[in-house]
Amino acid sequence: MRLEKLFVTQDCGVYTPENHRVWQTLYKRQTDALQEKACRQFYEGLHGINLDPEAVPRLDDINERIAPITGWTARAVPGYLDSRYFFECLRQRVYPTTISMRSADSMDYIEEPDIFHDVFGHMALMADRVYG
Repeated sequence: MRLEKLFVTQDCGVYTPENHRVWQTLYKRQTDALQEKACRQFYEGLHGINLDPEAVPRLDDINERIAPITGWTARAVPGYLDSRYFFECLRQRVYPTTISMRSADSMDYIEEPDIFHDVFGHMALMADRVYG
């Protein structure tokens, strides 16, 4: 299977006001919880990818900032990938990024990753030249 068939287009127009509120809540919750706990590289990377704490991010915006630094890009996928495809993406310096956003009633736990998990949790460190 060609990896290109795995990727989808991120349509930011489908994110609802609730999606943006959940992003805002999770962003604040995590930045507060990580205060003085996360490593310097995480904070520098978070600053480097310049996430908007108020809105679900556009992957194209993140790619404009991260690709020149480390060569990584984020590509939208509809959900969980089989591990062989996931690791092949990583080998090519592509982070397969789930673009769905969890709902407010499942804010504390979801089984599969969502855009908050993938972007906030992983993309910040990929902006570090040593780690990424």
